[in-house]
Parts: sequence; C-alpha cells; structure tokens
Amino acid sequence: MTLPCHLKKDIFTIPNILTLFRIVLAPMVAEAFWNERGESALFLFALSCLSDVLDGFIARRFHMVSEIGKVLDPVADKITFLILFGALSFKVRYAAFLFVLLLVKELYLAFEGILVVGKTGRAYGARWYGKVSAFFLYALLLLALSSPLFPVLRDEVMLYPLILATGFVLLSFFLYSKENKRQIAAVSQSKKEEETPI
Repeated sequence: MTLPCHLKKDIFTIPNILTLFRIVLAPMVAEAFWNERGESALFLFALSCLSDVLDGFIARRFHMVSEIGKVLDPVADKITFLILFGALSFKVRYAAFLFVLLLVKELYLAFEGILVVGKTGRAYGARWYGKVSAFFLYALLLLALSSPLFPVLRDEVMLYPLILATGFVLLSFFLYSKENKRQIAAVSQSKKEEETPI
C-alpha cells in the first residue's frame, strides 16, 4: 500500500524528519545517562535540542508547516520528557514525582485531545504556556544531565529548578485542559443552536 503524493509531501518534510530524529535520540540520551556516560548524554541531548530549534525554524522559514508537523512536534517533546524523566527518576531525588505528574498530564490531555479532534476535526498546535513549560523542562534536563560532570549540581541544588519546572507543568496542564473543554463546549453549543428551531 502506497501513500498518496500529497500525504507523502506532508509527512516527509525536513522539519518532520528532524522531529522523528529527536524521538530516536531520546532513548539514546537516557541510555548514556543511565550508564554514567555524562559527556555522551550531554552531546546527544544538545543534538536533540538543536534539532528541536531547527525543525521549527525551517518549517516557518521555508513554509513547510503541516498539520502532521503540528501534532508530531509536541508528541516528540512528550516522548523525550517521559523517557528522560523516567530515567532520571531512578537517579535524581524528587524527579520521580515530576515523571508521574508528566505521565498523568499527557495521558489525560491525550484523551481530551482525541475528544477535541473528534468534535472539531482539527488538531491544535502548542500554546505559549506549553512552550514555556517545555523550556523549563529542557533546562531542568540540561542541569540533571550535567550533574555527573559537575558534582555541585546535586540533589539540594536540583530541588529548586525542579519545583519551578513542576509549577509550569501544572500551569500548562490546567490551561490546556481548560482550552480543550472550551473547544468541546463551543462545538456542542453550536450544534444545539443549529438544532433549535427558529
């Protein structure tokens, strides 16, 4: 079975390939960190961050934004966060709490997202609060992955950025859920108005 040409063009774009590359890198970073190869973990993580920056820049600059890309990019972030915080939860104190929070958040919002797409027929891209949350999570990962190389970045120091990142995760969880419910309610209200006889 072959894909239609227009669908191939939407899927196999440079930004989407970079995004898929980021997904492949996530378990490689986790494996390097788990086996205490700090320099390798940092290098692979930097490569992952660079691909994240490049895919967005190329998509906007060269008009390669696609509906698939809008969904794939945040999915790559979620996979990266879950894999890496899953690994960190065994080695960094308190990281397990953030991992569980991220897991609950993503499962719940995925369920709501399916309802939104089913009701509206559209997939919505990342909002500003999601991007801010992702920024702090990436910053926290950078600090955590650096800890084997810089002993000063131990549990006591890591606690404060972890609390900050957790706060933004909770904020984005609340605001995304609120927006999803608003979208679903708007469609339901529109249908009721259409069904109401004049």
